Amino acid sequence: INNMFDFNVYNEPRILFDNAAGAPGTEHILNPKDHSKWVTSFLDENDARYGIGIYGENRTSFTLGDGFKSHGSPADRTVHMAVDFWLRNPEKIYAPLDGVVQAIASNDDPFDYGTVLILSHQIGEGPEFYTLYGHLAKESVKDLNVGDTIKAGDHIATLGELHENGGWTPHL
Repeated sequence: INNMFDFNVYNEPRILFDNAAGAPGTEHILNPKDHSKWVTSFLDENDARYGIGIYGENRTSFTLGDGFKSHGSPADRTVHMAVDFWLRNPEKIYAPLDGVVQAIASNDDPFDYGTVLILSHQIGEGPEFYTLYGHLAKESVKDLNVGDTIKAGDHIATLGELHENGGWTPHL
């Protein structure tokens, strides 16, 4: 597996983010500029290069309206269905594995994914699986097309700024 950033996530100092309701920083979730300042301060205070948001976390702080409604259910979706890498600034993203572009879309609703890229992968005879890269800069994927072959280590995108990534602090 290749590095996904210009740094090695295994060697750089990191901090776990807690995004449950009432956790430090969640009071800024609805104000992207304040949240970005908080993320930068939190990383600095902990001498961390990046932060990790965990898969399956019950993010009750993310009751942000229509963007988090479950399709087919009146309840807000609060369970986070990905691993996040929280960063201070937009960063270049590299393919960790060989793959094929399956989808590129821009979701411009507030607190949505912004521009998103989906790659399919298959290792040996194993099952096909997919990786999703959200909150991207639209311009960074303009030369990609569905069906393109991607090699591990290829620059595939760059994280988007607040105005184009769904209104989030830079994170993947």
